[in-house]
Amino acid sequence: MNPYLRGRSGPVPAPQPSDPSPVMQPRIRAHISLTSAAQNHVVRNGLRPRLAVLMEHATQFERILLAGDRVALSDATNLDLYVMRRRLVVDARESTLEIVLDVAQSL
Repeated sequence: MNPYLRGRSGPVPAPQPSDPSPVMQPRIRAHISLTSAAQNHVVRNGLRPRLAVLMEHATQFERILLAGDRVALSDATNLDLYVMRRRLVVDARESTLEIVLDVAQSL
């Protein structure tokens, strides 16, 4: 017989946390930025409206945009950008995932 259960009847109570206050998870927001070459590429090819949509909804895409992924802002594959780097900037209240896009090389 388990010595810790001696003299008890019924189920063993679950252990209680020592600190009952909930742990606050820091908020994480996503921010998309462009290299200077990518900025020139977007302006030169009239891709600002679609880029604005991507930036506005960056938080929805942050889990699926990984380093090396291609991002199509038009139907032409030669105008693609790619995710050059992901960088997490940690803060106690609100951390930021920076997603940097650059001009994709032609295939």
